[in-house]
Amino acid sequence: IIVDRKGGAATLRAIRAEARTAFAAGRPVLLYPEGTRVAHGQRPPLKAGFAGLYGVLAAPVLPVAVDSGRLAPRNSFIKRSGIITYR
Repeated sequence: IIVDRKGGAATLRAIRAEARTAFAAGRPVLLYPEGTRVAHGQRPPLKAGFAGLYGVLAAPVLPVAVDSGRLAPRNSFIKRSGIITYR
């Protein structure tokens, strides 16, 4: 599902429609409510747009934390090897 970050309400409506279609087809829907990659250790505020999808999909929510930012920093071409933890 493509997100136009500058599209406003029209983008949110499109995301909801595409998510509904994907979920009805049995596809998983993953959300990253913090936005794109953030620096390791940072805790930015969650983006509010994702909350509308929970109501539309009426699906269980499984929050997952990922620490890949320490191995693949934002705005860096260099990626380090290591273990990424999903919690």
